[in-house]
Amino acid sequence: SSGINAEYGEKQTEKLEEKDSAIKDLEEKLRTETSNLTLANHSFGLKENELKTSNKQFSDEIQKLKVDFEKTSTERDIVKNQLVEMEGKLKQAEEIGTASANEQINVLNQKIGEVDAQLKFKTQQCEETSRKLRNAEEDVRQLELKFEKEAQIRKMKEESLTSDTDH
Repeated sequence: SSGINAEYGEKQTEKLEEKDSAIKDLEEKLRTETSNLTLANHSFGLKENELKTSNKQFSDEIQKLKVDFEKTSTERDIVKNQLVEMEGKLKQAEEIGTASANEQINVLNQKIGEVDAQLKFKTQQCEETSRKLRNAEEDVRQLELKFEKEAQIRKMKEESLTSDTDH
């Protein structure tokens, strides 16, 4: 009878050792997952800061282009007003018989052409920057979706590990 008890005790000890080993394995898995989650979280934080910086740069660039655009528009208006003024002077000069006003008008027309070309260029820059910003916003949305999915997967893994250790 004492031999049966000893054998039964050894089997119970073996079962306890197996369970203890399984618990230790699960604890190690949990530590690894927690470490991975911490790293992923840190990586997400870095990416988020990078995107915030990028967005700020785009905003600054757009603001600068808007200011340049306004300035160029104002310059064009000034040159057009000067042209109207010159046309008035040309009529007077024609009455007197002077040709120098023609030359001034040509110079002003050339200036208007240059300012219009600058305005078109600035407009293209604004549109390009705006397109880049829309692309960056879409990238941010895609990353947010990706991180959200990863977070859900991590949460499911944690719940799975937690429910495994409960048994």
